[in-house]
Amino acid sequence: MLMQFNFRNHKTYLNETSFDMKALNLKDHCDNVVKSRAGEEYLKVAAIYGANASGKTNLLDALQHMIFLVHSSLSANPESKRVPQFRYVYSEKGRNTKPTYEVFFEFNEREYQYGFVLDKTNINEEWLYKRDYRSKSKYEMIFERDKQKFNLSKSLGMMKQITDTLKEHVLLLSILSNFKNTDIDNVMTWFKNVDVLNFGNTYFEAMLERTIPNINFEDSLQKKKFEEYLCSFEPGLTGVRLEKTGKKTNANGTESDAFNFYSQRKDVDSGDIIELPLQLESSGTLKMISLYDSIYEALLHGSTLFVDELDAKLHPLLTRNIINMFQNPINNPKGAQIIFTTHDVNLLKKEYFRRDQVWFCEKDESGITDLYSLVEYKLNDGKKVRYDASFDKDYLSGKYGAIPLVREFGLGDDYGIR
Repeated sequence: MLMQFNFRNHKTYLNETSFDMKALNLKDHCDNVVKSRAGEEYLKVAAIYGANASGKTNLLDALQHMIFLVHSSLSANPESKRVPQFRYVYSEKGRNTKPTYEVFFEFNEREYQYGFVLDKTNINEEWLYKRDYRSKSKYEMIFERDKQKFNLSKSLGMMKQITDTLKEHVLLLSILSNFKNTDIDNVMTWFKNVDVLNFGNTYFEAMLERTIPNINFEDSLQKKKFEEYLCSFEPGLTGVRLEKTGKKTNANGTESDAFNFYSQRKDVDSGDIIELPLQLESSGTLKMISLYDSIYEALLHGSTLFVDELDAKLHPLLTRNIINMFQNPINNPKGAQIIFTTHDVNLLKKEYFRRDQVWFCEKDESGITDLYSLVEYKLNDGKKVRYDASFDKDYLSGKYGAIPLVREFGLGDDYGIR
């Protein structure tokens, strides 16, 4: 699970920003937390609110960029010899401040801290530590990097000669992933398992909504689970059928079987089964189908899922149902997490969330985003928000900030309109 994500100078986030999933000592909604190996409590769900273009998507993009660099560092174009980065470019400070990315997470009952700092073209710093459970806050060094100077733990000592040839723009973690080491394997697997879905990207959404769930439909149990999922929001649906149509070439050049997907419903008069092809389903149903793989994998493995604009095209009750899948300890015994951006204020209620589960993004006049949680926000009188406050009404009234500044607009007399 994700414990904390810290970053700096990524798009609208110029200043050091911390997104912390650690649960505070609150008495409400005790089922909304999961315990780590050390006995500390962390949140299973977090909702991120804010005006359009306030930086909600950029928060997810920052983590996605970190994941991209970890996985693509070795395969990036060697001729470029640059580390891709997205600095805040509207000030000298932004152009000169080194972008930083760092995560704290638990995987296989081990807790890790991994991060790196970028300069204009290369890796400036990089570090990986593992928690020593004999001490409350002590971490053991696995490796440290200061430009091209490396400090390796004893478990990595035999790989010293690898660092002598490591390119300046390649992450040490990426190259160590080619060798057998339990800690490196754990870290790389965690990065592989974190899923980021950007439904604000129209190309991504169009592609995803035409993708059949990646499950074995010949396995009766997997097929039944998927059909139960569909029936949970589509009561008239009775089943699904796949029809093999040949072969298709995947993005990586490999071939796989191609299928047509049909949902099945009963004819109200004859009782016969009527089939509907995937492309004729409603946009909301297509989105729920496209979410299945990621939700299923997160709940199955206890991993972390990020979704941008979770509520888009979905009825509020459907969005709430997805959240309940993760909040409910019976449905989510492994402590999977879902972190999502939303404009759905119907969810912004004390009945659903603790105050530490709600986050806000607000952009100032310079276009710089500030990220803060509801539990840490102080009202005009200096007091913190009460647990029994009307979160939704207070948010829409501007009490917590992070709302759009709306100005009246019209064509007016210039166009002869009165």
